[in-house]
Amino acid sequence: AGVTDGSSAKAGVMVKDSDVAEKETSFTVYIENLNLLDTVLKWDISRVYIDSSCFASGNRGRFITFDIIKAREIALKIKESGKEAFLAMPYIFRKDIRESFEGNARELADIFDGFLIRNIDQLGFFRETGLNTRLISDYRLYGTNVEAVHFLKENGVEALCAPVELNVKELAANEGLYGEILSYGHIPLMISAQCISNTISGCNRSNDLVEFKDRYKKSIFARSVCAYCYSVIYNGTPMYLSDSLGKLQKAGIHAFRLEFTKESSEEAEKVFSLFKEGKGPKGDFTRGHFTRGVE
Repeated sequence: AGVTDGSSAKAGVMVKDSDVAEKETSFTVYIENLNLLDTVLKWDISRVYIDSSCFASGNRGRFITFDIIKAREIALKIKESGKEAFLAMPYIFRKDIRESFEGNARELADIFDGFLIRNIDQLGFFRETGLNTRLISDYRLYGTNVEAVHFLKENGVEALCAPVELNVKELAANEGLYGEILSYGHIPLMISAQCISNTISGCNRSNDLVEFKDRYKKSIFARSVCAYCYSVIYNGTPMYLSDSLGKLQKAGIHAFRLEFTKESSEEAEKVFSLFKEGKGPKGDFTRGHFTRGVE
């Protein structure tokens, strides 16, 4: 992005001079399938999170195997583009899923720069394995106060993604606790061990995406994660903080995560352009809890 009158461009983020923080900013990207990989590798981002289901296969959450060759190939591709490659762990960590990771953890740790952990069971798992690897905790893992953050860091977490429940005032009050924040994405409303696709039409192991409306006629969608046999139900309205980066920087956050679930390459490009330019979106969107309770 270029520089316009009265503003400065820093690490691809355009913000007003009065909002520029001393620390350099960066973007990170999460993708839950490989369709967008070539697109996001062209961008000026620091890290790519890839959902582990991209390399896993199983029978209703059992007998899970990992395509280690494919994982190594994709991770190398990311690293050669000058970005970190992190593996996003499953939302649910049942016994069969845990056992599958126990058999592959060392190889996966050698392949990827680190892991995005999504529940406390996974933190315990990595402590027990004794692997020397980097851990980032997701926004779903409880970290809304100083004590919780210290506990996670004392137990091997390198950095935390800020909880989506916090507003900008609360983020500023906890300046320095969080290394990253979800800035764009369809936020998961529920993780269900009961597969929605299986309930509707039977198990077809095709990672279906089903769209429907809630009782308020709001659009929501669900993705079947067939390798681990669970569904993720997402808010159909995306969260955007593309025009709030200056406020986030003032609150001490300098890494902005973009999460892509069902977006096409063209849609993802439009999202990233808004963030590069610091512009707000048009159409239906939410800011989550970011401005709630703020006068």
